[in-house]
Parts: sequence; structure tokens; C-alpha cells
Amino acid sequence: GSNGIGFAIPSRLVQQVIKSATDGGALVRPWIGASTSTVTPDIAKALKLDRPAGAIVDDIWTKGPADRAGIKPGDVIVEVDGQPVYDAQTLQYRVGVMDDAMRADVGYIRGGKLRHANVALTLPPETPARDPRALEGNHPLNGVTVDNLSPRYAEELGLDPLSKGVVVAELQPRSFAARRGLRPGHKIVSVNGKTVNSAADLARELSKPARSWELEIDTGGRIVPWRVGR
Repeated sequence: GSNGIGFAIPSRLVQQVIKSATDGGALVRPWIGASTSTVTPDIAKALKLDRPAGAIVDDIWTKGPADRAGIKPGDVIVEVDGQPVYDAQTLQYRVGVMDDAMRADVGYIRGGKLRHANVALTLPPETPARDPRALEGNHPLNGVTVDNLSPRYAEELGLDPLSKGVVVAELQPRSFAARRGLRPGHKIVSVNGKTVNSAADLARELSKPARSWELEIDTGGRIVPWRVGR
């Protein structure tokens, strides 16, 4: 059934879509600078909430909108500008249809009390900067293009806005990695025991001669080990 969100498309969202199409770029919506999850019955019981509703803050982007407004992990966001927030998706919708540089009155529960924060919305930052690398060589990721993951890029890919690391941007369909199950949006976590934090780190590790390879791939919250060679 409906969760109470109207089906009418806000004019601001229409304007955002038109602008992104005109500029030739991806649609980038305002963000609150936090990753959230929907409040489940178990979470509501643990936090002694009246009912399972709202979006609980899992993590905060340092010096982002929520952080500057004093919102902290564990807070439960229940309204934006007086409009109810039923779950994490509703929060994304409420914020996403606003203009960047607007201020939002965010109601949240902390310690059983309803509090309010005046949050100055912004567009998600592109930090670190993009650095696409088309990987080539005698290694398992030959034919894969990777890039640095930022809140802006994560928004475009539909990933957790606070995701960090090295993301697969595209790959050749017949490459070894594609046949092994690698997909755009997956993240490369480590190579031969070395954590990679950037596309440059990954390219550097793959340039080192090796008889065998051990990689860790984040397929969306699940770490999958790859062992190739030997």
C-alpha cells in the first residue's frame, strides 16, 4: 500500500531533470550527508520508540550538512519540514526534491526526545576527484575500468552515499573479470593483502609482477574473495 508519499512529481524535481538533461550530465540531487536505514520493529523496540517508523542514521559525512547541524549516528529522523519520514527511502525523497542551498527543518529523535536541526543542504561533494583507469596487463582485472568513489559518484550509481574506495565503472563483456561475475558498482577492496583506497593505488598494485592474485571484491555489502593462479 501507499506509505503516504503523493504521486505528483514536484516541479523542483522536474526542473532538476531538465537541467541535468540540458547540461548533459547525470541527475544529482541534494543530500543530507548521512547514510541511513529504515527503522525496523526490533530497532524501534531497542530504542523504545512508539512505532517502527523513521530513518536511523548509520554514519555521517564529516563536515557534511548533517554533521554541521549536530545530527549524530543513532539519531532517528522522523520528519523534514513538517512532513513525516516513514523510512530511509522517504528521507531520500524528501531531501532529493528540494533545491540545493536550501535549509531543511529536520526532526529527529535522540534519547526518546524529539529534537530539530536546521540543515543547510548541499550537493554531494566529488571528493576524491574522479580518476578513471582502464586497467590492462597480465592480471585478473584486465579490461576493467575503475574510478574513485565519492558521494557525488555514489549518488549517480545508486550506491550508499558514504561509500568509499575503488568502484568498477565498466568492463569488457568478454573479459576474465566479467566472466567471473564482476559488475559495474562492485568495489575492489584489496589486492594481495594490500587495501586499495584509490584507482591509482589499484593500478600500482596490479603493476607489480605476481604469479598468483588474491583480491577482495565488495559486491554490495558482501566481501567475495578471488584467488587466481597457483
